[in-house]
Amino acid sequence: AVKQALDIPVISNGNIRNHRDVQNCLAATGADGVMSGCGMLRRPWLFLKEHPHQDSMNDLQLRLNSAMEYLSTVKEFSAHPRQVSKHIQNMIPAPLMKQNDAVAKLVVKISSLIENQVPMVMLSELSDRIRDIKVADHMEQTDEDEDIVEN
Repeated sequence: AVKQALDIPVISNGNIRNHRDVQNCLAATGADGVMSGCGMLRRPWLFLKEHPHQDSMNDLQLRLNSAMEYLSTVKEFSAHPRQVSKHIQNMIPAPLMKQNDAVAKLVVKISSLIENQVPMVMLSELSDRIRDIKVADHMEQTDEDEDIVEN
């Protein structure tokens, strides 16, 4: 194994979507740690052993808060607008966007405006609009939601 051949810390990356993936990866590779990109976008609580937000509304609010924090952070760096747009889209559950046209349109609008400005106000509007619908009806896990968009 790579880890056994090296005297430096080894960090594994790729397809880390939940805590079980972390444990399986560490067991299989012997790595010192793991990192996750897209998995963290969809599940900001990924590296916690227990998910603190068990209901759909809190889960979604955590994702939206993470999206706002992400957008305020990328302003400081030279992030490519297309990547930022994809990341924001990853943070909103696909089933919710498929089943609620107003939410989907707002996410698309936010994504299209990212090249010109960071749309914090629109994310706030998205958060308000999502609060107005029965989120639990749109949050069932699907295979598609498990497929994480690659960067």
